[in-house]
Amino acid sequence: MKKGCIGCLGVLGVLFLAVLGAVLYFGPNYDIYLLPPSPEQYAKSALNKMNSALYIDENWSQEKEKALKEVKSAKTYVDTYPVLKRMTKLSGGKHSYFYTPKEFKTSPKEESRLPVIKNENDILYLKLPPFMGNEKEAKAYRTMLHQALTKETYKGVIVDLENNSGGNMYPMIGGLAAILSNGTLFQFEYANGQKIGTTLSQILASKQTEEKNSSKTIPIAILVNGNTASSGEMTTLAFKGLPNVKIFGKPTAGYTTGNMVYSLYDGATIQLTVSRIIDRKGNRYENTPIEPDIATTTPLNDARTWLLEQISK
Repeated sequence: MKKGCIGCLGVLGVLFLAVLGAVLYFGPNYDIYLLPPSPEQYAKSALNKMNSALYIDENWSQEKEKALKEVKSAKTYVDTYPVLKRMTKLSGGKHSYFYTPKEFKTSPKEESRLPVIKNENDILYLKLPPFMGNEKEAKAYRTMLHQALTKETYKGVIVDLENNSGGNMYPMIGGLAAILSNGTLFQFEYANGQKIGTTLSQILASKQTEEKNSSKTIPIAILVNGNTASSGEMTTLAFKGLPNVKIFGKPTAGYTTGNMVYSLYDGATIQLTVSRIIDRKGNRYENTPIEPDIATTTPLNDARTWLLEQISK
């Protein structure tokens, strides 16, 4: 009996060592560490995350090897930052960023502001600011939009996305669900050619919004300018191509790509571009501006004029 127990303990010991070895070897690939990674291991893990970036090409393996040689003599994680910053831009383009822990903590955060809502002459005006808040603030943001769209009386809508520099697109699109059509809003196209669509139903089913679509079809004017960026642009694309929508203003900032965010062992963060965007008409966007349907320096006035014309028909 004792021999059997000793044998079982021996087997368990071998299994434990095997699991331990596997975690030590493969764990860093999944951000699992039993011991702090060396600076070289830290950099290797970060570079591996960049393998899914949109702009890697046939030279990527060679560039990656050069980068690994550069960090081989690194004494601290800080020593690897210049290389990782460079490689983030190389692999992900202009919409990608490497933030050190200090940069991430002290980077200017947009104060979470709520939408501005006005209702005049049968036109509901919705001003959507950028959004970087928490879930409680997100709920307040989207609920304010939803209630205006479902409880107010109006015949046309202006969605003002001027100077909306981005953040979290879900409260924006989710809050506007009452005037969006069902179906695919846009698609993400990855470097390997895979396409994944985002539907209104998916946004409504996510934890980011609880509102339901009332499928209200009315004329809608979208206002944009050169400071409409990232999630502000994604919200614009959610409407672009619908027959009851016109976009007024100036070309947008051109941050029309999909990003993933990765946290590193020491709190540094990589925001990495992994996909281009395809709108409902099949047009591709790869950090290219969205052109307005009506180019104008007086978008609000022109939008009101157009809406009143549509309403009077």
